[in-house]
Amino acid sequence: MLPGIGRSTANSIATFCFGAHAPILDGNAKRVLCRAFGIEGYPAAQAVEKRLWELAVELMPKRDAVIYNQAQMDLGAKLCTRGKPRCEPCPLNDICIAKAAGRIAELPQPKPKRAVPLREATLLVLRDGDRVLLEARPPVGIWGGMLSLPELPERTDPAQWVAQRYACSVTAVSPAPTFVHAFSHFRLSITPLLIDVMAPSVAAEPGWQWLPTGDAVKAALPAPVRRILIDSIPGPSPGE
Repeated sequence: MLPGIGRSTANSIATFCFGAHAPILDGNAKRVLCRAFGIEGYPAAQAVEKRLWELAVELMPKRDAVIYNQAQMDLGAKLCTRGKPRCEPCPLNDICIAKAAGRIAELPQPKPKRAVPLREATLLVLRDGDRVLLEARPPVGIWGGMLSLPELPERTDPAQWVAQRYACSVTAVSPAPTFVHAFSHFRLSITPLLIDVMAPSVAAEPGWQWLPTGDAVKAALPAPVRRILIDSIPGPSPGE
């Protein structure tokens, strides 16, 4: 088989160019067979496609393969269409299982949606007065190279980890509401932790920056990180 030439295309070429006796199974033919015979499942799924090929072979007439294959394609293209099919003039009207069961719109069944993985991350808002700590993300991975909030390793005590890593004295830890941010191939459940600290005046590592919260919000940040920072800024006191 040539690259890009599947069984149906090969049979179509053999039939229309060389008069071969071979069934076809393009998108139109699949739709007709799925509706007429009430075939469940996504047509491109291995088991379903195998059943459709079996039907295509069984139904193939002994002669006039060109006329039969062309008629089958035309039936799917002009009458048994994906949307708004014209069932009344269809020659399969009386035997169509999908029409009898009121399932024309359901068959053939669409491709199942892939389950989108859900990952989890805990991001830390380290606050020393009006300052907040940002650090550069690793160059590879989500938000690669961007400034972000520190990410807490799994199964780690936040106060102890912050004290050891950043040489800070932790004075308070409070969780913020968890939310989900969607990427193209997965979703990220983000739990922010607001941690008040007493920190050194200068960041110990080149990729770390203690910035006034107002400046941090204006930095080039991932959208979820900016959202967390904005939500973490205390609102005005009553009467202000």
